[in-house]
Amino acid sequence: MKLTSERKGSVLVISFAEEGSLEASNVMDFRESVMGLLKEGDKVVLDLGKVNFMDSSGLGAIVALGRSLSRGEGELRLANITLHVRTVFELTRLHRAFEIYDTVEEAVASFAAD
Repeated sequence: MKLTSERKGSVLVISFAEEGSLEASNVMDFRESVMGLLKEGDKVVLDLGKVNFMDSSGLGAIVALGRSLSRGEGELRLANITLHVRTVFELTRLHRAFEIYDTVEEAVASFAAD
C-alpha cells in the first residue's frame, strides 16, 4: 500500500496513491506507513477517495489513528469518502466519532475555523 502526503499549511494531508481497499490483508502496512509520517500535535486529513472497500480491520486502524493523534494533541479529519466506505461508517455509527468532509479542501479549511 502506497500513501502520499503533503503539508497544506499546518495540516498534513495523507492520501492513498492508488485505488484499493483498507482491510485485514494490508492494514498493518497502512498503520506503519501513517505512523512514519506523523509528528506529535499533527492536524491530519485522511483522504479516502481512492478506498473502494473497507472492513472492520480498516475501521479499527482509522479509529486507532484518531486516538493516537488525540493523545498527542493532534486531530484527525476524514475527507472524500466513497459511497461504500461512508455506508460502512454509518452502519457502525463511526460517522458520529469523526468529522467527515466532502473534499480535502473543506477538511483542511475546517482546522482554521476551530
